[in-house]
Amino acid sequence: MTLHRYIFRQLLWGTAFATGGMAFVAVPGLVVSAVQKLGGVGMGAALGYLPLVLVDLVPYLVPIAFLLTVVATYGRLAADNEWAAMNMAGFSPLRLALPAVLVATIMGAGTYYLVGYVSPHLSFVKRDYVKRAVVAGLKKIAPGRTKLNFPGTDFYMSARWREQGGDQAFRDVLIHVPPEEGSDEEGETIRADWLTIRFQGNEMIVSMRDARRVHGDQDTFMGESVLTRNMDQVFAIDHDSGHWKFQNSARLREMIDHGEIHPRSLSIARIELHSRYATAATCLLFVLLGIPTGLLLRSGTRLGALATAVGYALLYYLLSMRMGKELAASGSIPEWLGAWSTTFLGVICGLGLARKAMFR
Repeated sequence: MTLHRYIFRQLLWGTAFATGGMAFVAVPGLVVSAVQKLGGVGMGAALGYLPLVLVDLVPYLVPIAFLLTVVATYGRLAADNEWAAMNMAGFSPLRLALPAVLVATIMGAGTYYLVGYVSPHLSFVKRDYVKRAVVAGLKKIAPGRTKLNFPGTDFYMSARWREQGGDQAFRDVLIHVPPEEGSDEEGETIRADWLTIRFQGNEMIVSMRDARRVHGDQDTFMGESVLTRNMDQVFAIDHDSGHWKFQNSARLREMIDHGEIHPRSLSIARIELHSRYATAATCLLFVLLGIPTGLLLRSGTRLGALATAVGYALLYYLLSMRMGKELAASGSIPEWLGAWSTTFLGVICGLGLARKAMFR
């Protein structure tokens, strides 16, 4: 039991340290991505958006960190001949792997909770946060700014210049405004000599002078015109709140069983549901890959073993996100097999590595 506790502590501390290190390295890139996602509304809004993005990364960072830790921990036991000594003392390889399996089970349960119950709703929360941040930014547009866009929507505006003082109206403007909810139109593209944007509650009010609606090569004169749009509708907040992508696993399974999902999206929804389970099993798969890799590469450099582990992780996520889902979405294989195919391949490779490590 003392040995098991030692390995257990090493795996926990190592995984925590590696996860923190990778998260720290990822933060600058995430900040830049958040600024772009929010349409440049400000660093404060981007920093507020950052925790929402980091939560989505946890189900991927933790398994990779765990794999690196497994390789390093068991590789160190083998390099110091402790693995051989423990085998000679009667400890079977399976018994020595129990701490890693226990940690992987705990992390797998946490991962499933995140991908199955936290991340789906968080995706909706992120969209609502973007809406609120963009609206707040537009209420205090920086002086001189002449281009605006709402991330994730069809709204776009570009002006040649902007007045200083007063209402700071935009001049010589080209604007595309999304259609109103329920409309079959594609939205309006308008040229205007003068334009202001203001907000009243959740309504965006666009006032224009000398406006002309653009139809291909023809312009239709509108004169003075006022457009209003509900910001929840522009960002599709109300419409998307009930979308299957934003539902937890229990609700998604219920929607699939009761036929609440459009037939065109049903296959993708099933793939998503199975993918959540497959993601939760990633840590257990990495135990099967990580322990024999650490044992086999004990005579080499630790850097080589860790580089191999990173290669496993990158290949696994690349194949799981592309190969299996693409084949399942095209109907070439069943949905469940598409979600689990990379895991099955990993298990086969892991068993081969384990057999080679045991008989070495």
